[in-house]
Amino acid sequence: MDNGIARLLTFLLVVVTPLTPLAATTPDELLTELGLELKRIRALKTDQPLSSDLQPNVKALTNLNRTRIHSALGEPDACSERKDGSCSNAREWRYLFHKLPTGWRGGGAELVLLFDRNLVRDAKWTYSR
Repeated sequence: MDNGIARLLTFLLVVVTPLTPLAATTPDELLTELGLELKRIRALKTDQPLSSDLQPNVKALTNLNRTRIHSALGEPDACSERKDGSCSNAREWRYLFHKLPTGWRGGGAELVLLFDRNLVRDAKWTYSR
């Protein structure tokens, strides 16, 4: 099997780290759990693609302040607009709950937060490819 096909098959069989189901009952617990998972994924050194299976209902983040989200999850991985290198006032923030080795193409679970001024108006999971 050539290297390209092997890489494609490996990518299709994305490594998923099993986690215990999320039992968060408050927005603060949800933010803590999401923040811990995000830190874990960002710190991983892997030569295989990884996508988190931690994808709880995130509607509890609705109406939370942007500052509170940033304190718990850190700087977004992507946003709708960057001014002076910052996403601080962007309408959309994206947090990547997946990791791809250098040179790999693909994606995985992303937490998308839409803001109306400084409050979360919508929170949802999307899946990039």
